[in-house]
Amino acid sequence: LRKLKEQGRKVGKLRKKWVHSMIYEQTGFKLTGNRLWLSKIGEMRIELSRPVPGRIKQIVIKHTKAHKWFVAIISETPDTPEPTTGTRAVGIDLNLENFSTDTDGTVFPHPYNVRKAAKRLGRAQRRLSRAVDGSRNRRKQRVRVARIHEQVENRRNDFLHKWSRYYVDHYDLIALEHLNIKPMVESLDAKLRGRSQSILDAAWYKAREFIRYKAANAGKYVHLIDPAYTTQDCFLCGHREKKDLWQRTHFCPVCGYTVPRDLNAAQNILKRASVGWGTPESTLVEIRTSTPPSPAVHVPVNETRISRL
Repeated sequence: LRKLKEQGRKVGKLRKKWVHSMIYEQTGFKLTGNRLWLSKIGEMRIELSRPVPGRIKQIVIKHTKAHKWFVAIISETPDTPEPTTGTRAVGIDLNLENFSTDTDGTVFPHPYNVRKAAKRLGRAQRRLSRAVDGSRNRRKQRVRVARIHEQVENRRNDFLHKWSRYYVDHYDLIALEHLNIKPMVESLDAKLRGRSQSILDAAWYKAREFIRYKAANAGKYVHLIDPAYTTQDCFLCGHREKKDLWQRTHFCPVCGYTVPRDLNAAQNILKRASVGWGTPESTLVEIRTSTPPSPAVHVPVNETRISRL
């Protein structure tokens, strides 16, 4: 640009394009213990979250908005294990009263990560809005806000990993609703804004994907069913009775079946999944002989923290 300017030509300003990640494909890196060497950068110490399985295929260096550096290590591991022949099955209803309720009566309370951080986050965002553009204080406050968001995300992921691990370790067939989150949130009235925020905070899609990839790695099955009328239909006799959101108990006026609303939904989810595998009268061993749903192809990466760069 300087040479063009000296020639009398009109030139603009060179814009800096910030890069938040770098990818090393196949070569240019070497991992020895907790020391990582990268070409053009050198050696650095990292904190491994767990041993890296298989052969390393790719290294990704990431810089977050909270000014933290991470290394994502993608490795090649052996093929997925053979599908299980176990008979343990469970239906899971995801809801907002509790995070989930299953057919065995296990209830996971909602963590409410965003709600717990709302006051602190709101205060930090107000300070950010009052800071002068381009000032040092604004840059520092932007990092503080980003770190609060990061803490919320970390807590959410921690809960979802533990939740999904529990079901993959204890069951062979896991039945869930195939929920379409975006239309669900958009259809809510403005008065129910808090409910839409709770749906987004619950991260049902991420919860489903966590279970799917863990199940695929363990040779377990995940069956997604149509969510229509799982709450309204009676599990025992099939009678359909409309319910308001405030009604937390399922009572069937036809057969008298009375259970918590979410437990009835979980039972219907497992019932529909069993029909998908074979017939309602079939045992789960017989159901296994039918064609299973395709396992998830999503594979998690091994992410580590860079101590100093």
